[in-house]
Amino acid sequence: MVADKKLLTSPQSIPTKQVVIGDGSRLECKQQGDLQLGKLLLHGVLVVPGVDRNLISVGNTPHTTKWEFDKHGATLRNNNNGDNLFTLHLPLSNWIRNLPLRDGEINEIRRNAADSLWVT
Repeated sequence: MVADKKLLTSPQSIPTKQVVIGDGSRLECKQQGDLQLGKLLLHGVLVVPGVDRNLISVGNTPHTTKWEFDKHGATLRNNNNGDNLFTLHLPLSNWIRNLPLRDGEINEIRRNAADSLWVT
């Protein structure tokens, strides 16, 4: 989820959706598109004007990938060859939401999470 459609390639209109944010309020989403982050291409990323930070859903990343978490951040790797697709060099939040995660990932997140990036 991103606030600015300029971050996406091929933004397109979609039927209006309501997105509930952390404080319980609702924001409207009327567009989605693809987001290129290094070697990682995410499809169907929602544009949510008014959201104050961009979010990546760990549970919705491609099943050909695997997240690795440590006290310094998170790395998304290609399961087939181990290539680093994307790295976050930020402390991770203790607030983990929007499950399900793949087996073992939620425990790994909780074990290594610090406190400032929202990982959903």
